[in-house]
Amino acid sequence: MPDAYIHDNKHKSTEVLCSDPVNLPSHYRQFGKEVIDIIRDTLTPEEFVGYCKGNELKYRLRAGFKDKSKMNEDMEKAMKYREFRECYL
Repeated sequence: MPDAYIHDNKHKSTEVLCSDPVNLPSHYRQFGKEVIDIIRDTLTPEEFVGYCKGNELKYRLRAGFKDKSKMNEDMEKAMKYREFRECYL
């Protein structure tokens, strides 16, 4: 499985990536490696797929309730976890 699935190729510069709360949140890059990569490397394939499925469900269910102004962001995060899961299968 290629590592490229974690990264969003539609962005043209690292400047945009640094401020993207969905595709590359800065608070998840403090360890020299993205947190999602560490999680993927730590879990079994079945656990990682379940982790992604659970997070997708979490963001879908809370969209518009935790912070109404971030409903679209929560839905984008849900789709990102779906992408992680589908690319892993």
